[in-house]
Amino acid sequence: MAHAAALSETLVGPGLIERWARLPREQRDDILRELSRSDLARLAYDWRAWARPKQDPTLRADVVHLIAGFRCLLFIGGRGSGKSETAIQRIRRRVYAGARRLALIGPTIGDIERYMIGVDDEENGLLQAFHPRHRPVYVSRPNPRVTFHTGAFAYVESAETPEFRGANLDTAWADEPIKWKKLKTLFSNIEDATRSATFPNEIIVTTTVKKTAAGSFLRELIADPDTVTILGASEENKYNDKKWLENRKRKYAGTRSEREELTPDEHVLDDDENALFHEAWIDDNRRDAPPRELRVVVGVDPAITQSERSDLTGIVVVGEGPDEDLYVLEDRTARHSAAAWGRIVIDLYDKYQADAIVAEKNRGGNLVDEVLRSAMAKKRGDRAADAMIVKLVTASKGKAIRAEPVAALYEQKRVHHVPREELAELEREMTEWEPASGDPSPNRLDALVWAIHFLAKLEDQDVDYRETTKGLGAITAAANKAAARIPPRPLAAPAGYVARPAFVPKRTI
Repeated sequence: MAHAAALSETLVGPGLIERWARLPREQRDDILRELSRSDLARLAYDWRAWARPKQDPTLRADVVHLIAGFRCLLFIGGRGSGKSETAIQRIRRRVYAGARRLALIGPTIGDIERYMIGVDDEENGLLQAFHPRHRPVYVSRPNPRVTFHTGAFAYVESAETPEFRGANLDTAWADEPIKWKKLKTLFSNIEDATRSATFPNEIIVTTTVKKTAAGSFLRELIADPDTVTILGASEENKYNDKKWLENRKRKYAGTRSEREELTPDEHVLDDDENALFHEAWIDDNRRDAPPRELRVVVGVDPAITQSERSDLTGIVVVGEGPDEDLYVLEDRTARHSAAAWGRIVIDLYDKYQADAIVAEKNRGGNLVDEVLRSAMAKKRGDRAADAMIVKLVTASKGKAIRAEPVAALYEQKRVHHVPREELAELEREMTEWEPASGDPSPNRLDALVWAIHFLAKLEDQDVDYRETTKGLGAITAAANKAAARIPPRPLAAPAGYVARPAFVPKRTI
């Protein structure tokens, strides 16, 4: 990352048009008078005139040798830094230069159409970057594709589908990979597909950057010797509204969000020292597969309300191996109705032949148990519902206190995540949550903590003393009530027992 920061610092500066705009008016007019109509017309589509050096590093002769032969251009930019336009113009230039097979990959089809292709945008997007006579054609069905005037075409692929096989690409644009659900699988497929022998290959990656589980992926990409990484700041783009920029700077000044949203720097992907869990604890202890023999539980942190604004229902599967190490197997957390999350939990219970379900009952009480047993009864009958082990747990301590011993197990290298893309969001929540911030712990993390507490026998540290006292009071009252109905039986004196006279005090006060 330090190399990326140094290169980016070297490339700081205005483009040709911006330098012209800074000249006194008389000089600007003199330059314009020297240009013909055709020159001015060509200028509108001459990216080298409008680009800043960061957007086209080849503009700087002193850095060309540093970026020669790269395969991947990674542009990490703040909001409005011009990263999308950078990719669009690189695509355009490559099409004119002879690129034939391309691919556009974004988080969703809607994102690709809106931010990359510019389907409904009259100013921005790939369609608007070309001269009207050469404007590409976008067809959305049955197979989305952009066709260029040269005969070249670009596949349009959503990151929601990780399989990208069979293509023989020379150019790919991957936008916002930190939002991709199947990041590593899909990007690996893109790298394998970009292998044309007839035109120099290039993968363009444009992204904002947040403290997510994608951090390890970005660090690996930056470290790749075939990658050129450029960091772009929001304020470098003079087309951004000044008041908007001032507002964002004032809002985020001095925070991590400033480095994520506005001015990415070499520290933005570092581990969060205030977080309870750290990426290295997860990344360094992954396992390709869990042991064959596992004691498995499904941890559940249920949401009580059912609306678009309801909390997520945390559902995480954890197993314990013969070595007593713990293995995080699956995360099915989402916003579900009670019936839906009940079915999902039971499906996981059967899939992993789980030993128990551990669910928080703070807000749902016995309703949680009823939802789970009802779901099992519908699937496998009443006998299976009765035989199922459901342990309802009550949170009496602060969530940070309850999560601390779990974090200690991670630090001791006793917890392993299996390589599942579905765990990426869980890992993001774990490594972003700062207990000192006062923010509630995420639902995924809560479900994970409940499961690990149970398997590692940490639940004894979290006894609800109020519930225990209430229980003791109830059983004492019941015993006294029963005793009042039964006349006392005289006790037989032990053999050899000699009765003594009652104690009589000398004085009565």
